[in-house]
Amino acid sequence: MPETITQGEIEEFARYTRDLTRGEKFNGFATHANQNPKEFPKDFLQYIAPLGYLGMDIPEVYGGSGMSAQMQAAITEGFSRAHAGLGLSVLVANSLAAFPIARFGTEEQKQKYLPRMAAGEIFGCFAITEPNVGSDAKAIEMKAVRDGEDFLIRGSKRFITSASGADICVFDARTGPAQLRGNSISAFVAEIKNRPGVSVPIIYDKVGQPGSVLCEVVFDDLFVPVSGLMNEENKGFDTVIAGTLAHSRVQIAAQNVGIAQSAIDEAQIYGEKRQQSGKYLKDIEGWSNHLAVLTRQVELSRFLTGKAARHEDAKDPNFFVWASLAKLIACETSVRVAEDAMLLHGGIGYIKDMRIGQIVQDALVGRIYEGTAHIQLKILDKFGIDQKKRAPLYPPANMLDLKLEQLPPLEKVKVKVERWKITS
Repeated sequence: MPETITQGEIEEFARYTRDLTRGEKFNGFATHANQNPKEFPKDFLQYIAPLGYLGMDIPEVYGGSGMSAQMQAAITEGFSRAHAGLGLSVLVANSLAAFPIARFGTEEQKQKYLPRMAAGEIFGCFAITEPNVGSDAKAIEMKAVRDGEDFLIRGSKRFITSASGADICVFDARTGPAQLRGNSISAFVAEIKNRPGVSVPIIYDKVGQPGSVLCEVVFDDLFVPVSGLMNEENKGFDTVIAGTLAHSRVQIAAQNVGIAQSAIDEAQIYGEKRQQSGKYLKDIEGWSNHLAVLTRQVELSRFLTGKAARHEDAKDPNFFVWASLAKLIACETSVRVAEDAMLLHGGIGYIKDMRIGQIVQDALVGRIYEGTAHIQLKILDKFGIDQKKRAPLYPPANMLDLKLEQLPPLEKVKVKVERWKITS
């Protein structure tokens, strides 16, 4: 699979984002987010909008920066490495809100919303999960009933990131018989800010990722004009919804690579200043070997994420399979690496003042959102990436006492993965 941009270009974008997140201004936003976990980070998003970060999925003709999936993944990793919650808010603004409009919206919808989204004038969210419907996304209950030149929307969506600060929402609703499942689901984009018929009654207390807000959205007789329909009626699931999730899973993988890398960063910093038995931790063989094994696993996850992004950029129709693989391994990796990086801190890692504790909490949700780990397994099994193939990619169970040289060279693993074929 040829790369569409050079590795040097990707690294340049990553460095630029890393420099931004090391600045005093970003640190101020991060501190504010940590202290106000239920607040939508509007000021932060408006700060990064002029830099092109809210237009990554928006073509230049609509005021965006029109980045490739590879560039976007590098930026997503960079933001998430610095602060997972703010990184998620950037991700949602792009891959879950702007992307479906840019890819599947009508020309009217694109012109109406995309320039303002790129400029940070309005914000969006993406809503499919419901109180009674999670992983079985084709079983949604919210209805859209045709009423003249409008659709009347009734129902609720749950666990919707950024909804409390969103001006517009991309969502799905049932427009036909429930027994038709995905073949009776339509996708819509609608304005929801201060609209009669829609409310955000709950902002949830989350375990981690302050800097992003998780909400419930209630639609109680919201009128959406026919012009808000995306794609054809009853044909929104396999195009708008599935297409958006596939794209976003690449970025969720990148987010979790960033989270895992931040855990490595914290362990390295601690290992360079903490002494034990007259040695710095970084110079103690068992400690340094453990960190090296964790680092190898993060590098493997970064490779899988980059591979998925390359397949997407090359318009491979099966890129969604690679996206599922990248998300699965990156999310499993972020949890294990964060936990083991806490162990490398010793007892102080369990103290709230240490950042590693926040990173552990931030990592946990990756296995759940954008399709649980079990959903990714089903996709991979269906398309030929079976358990035997996947097994060497997971974080080893015995990373604590495993020697780095006991693992197969990372380059050999990469070569083997590159030879895999998608079957159906």
